[in-house]
Amino acid sequence: VLELNDLHVPTLKALEAIYRDDANDASLFEILEKLASTAESDEARAAYTADMAQLAQSSLGRPEDAVDLWEDVLMVAPQHVHAVQELQELLQALERWEPLAEAYERELRMELADGERSLMLYRALGRLWQGQLEDTHQAQNYWEKARDATADFDREIYEALRELYAENFVLEGLGKTLEAQLASDAYDEADQLTLWRELAELRTNQLNDAPGAIEAWRVVMDFVPSDEAAIENLEILYERETRWADLVGLNRAKLAFVEDDEDAVEILTAIAQIHEQRLSDPATMAATLEEVLARDSAHEEASYRLQQYYEGAEEWEPLNDLLTRRDQVLEEPEDRLANLQRLAGIRETKLE
Repeated sequence: VLELNDLHVPTLKALEAIYRDDANDASLFEILEKLASTAESDEARAAYTADMAQLAQSSLGRPEDAVDLWEDVLMVAPQHVHAVQELQELLQALERWEPLAEAYERELRMELADGERSLMLYRALGRLWQGQLEDTHQAQNYWEKARDATADFDREIYEALRELYAENFVLEGLGKTLEAQLASDAYDEADQLTLWRELAELRTNQLNDAPGAIEAWRVVMDFVPSDEAAIENLEILYERETRWADLVGLNRAKLAFVEDDEDAVEILTAIAQIHEQRLSDPATMAATLEEVLARDSAHEEASYRLQQYYEGAEEWEPLNDLLTRRDQVLEEPEDRLANLQRLAGIRETKLE
C-alpha cells in the first residue's frame, strides 16, 4: 500500500502499532515522521514529534536530533511543559549551557510551574549563570528571585547572594544578606564569627555605618576577646564617635591580654588621659595614675601629674604617700633634696 501511497494514513497507523509491539524503534521512527507530516492538527503533529524525540534520545541514541525534535514540538505547542523539561535534561547532558538557560527561562515564561518548581528553576538558573556561564549579574538576578520565592531561610541561596553581592559591589544587599544569615540558626560558632567579621569590615570600611560597625566588632570580641582587628577598629570608632566611656572600657579589656608591664603602663596612661581630657573626671584619672605607679614606681610623668592633682585637690595624705614613695626611686641627689624639702613642708604645714 505504501508503495502506491507512502502517506496512506490508515496503513501508517497500522504499521505504527506493529512496530510498537515489536519494539522496532528505527522503523517506528520513520513511520512517526510520516504521520507527523500528514497530521491535520497542531496537537497531533506535536504528539507524533514528541514520540520521535523520545525515541531519538533513548533507544536510538541520537540526542542532538532529539534536541531539534523537542524544539519542533515547542514550535507547534509553545506551552508543552513535558517537551521543555525533556529538552532541559538533554541540554544538561550535552553541556550546552546557553540553550539550557533559555530552556529554563522558557518554562518560567509559560507561567505553569507551581511555587516549588519555580524555585527549582530559579536555583538552576542561578547556578548556571554563576558557574558555567560566568555572568554574575544574571546570576544575582536569579538568586534574588529564588530568595523571594521562598519564605524559609535557604543557606545555598544566601551563600550565593553573599558572594555575588561582594563581587558586584552591591554593598547594601551584602549587608542585609549577612544580617539575614546571622539571624538564622544555620551556622555554627566558627561560621558566625566569620560572618560577623565580614559584616564588621563592611560597615566600617564601605557603608560608613559607625554604630553598626561598633555592634559587629563588639560581637567579634565576644567570640574572641583578644581579637586584634576588633580592638584596633573599636579604638578608632570610639574616638571618632566620641564614645569616651566605651573607649575606657575597651582599654580596660586590653589590660587582660597584655603580659608586659610596659604595655600595661602605656594603656593605663591613655586611660588616665581620657578621664582627664575627655570625661572631666580628675579623681578617676588620679586613681588610674596610681595603677601606673603600682606597675612602674619610677614613672616620672605619672608621679608628677599625680602631685599636681593632689596639690590642687588639697589631698595631703595621698600626696605625702606619693612623695615618700618617690624618694625611694629618685637617683639624682638634687632631685631627692627637692622632693624631701617638699615632703617636709607638707608634713610641717598640712599634716598633724
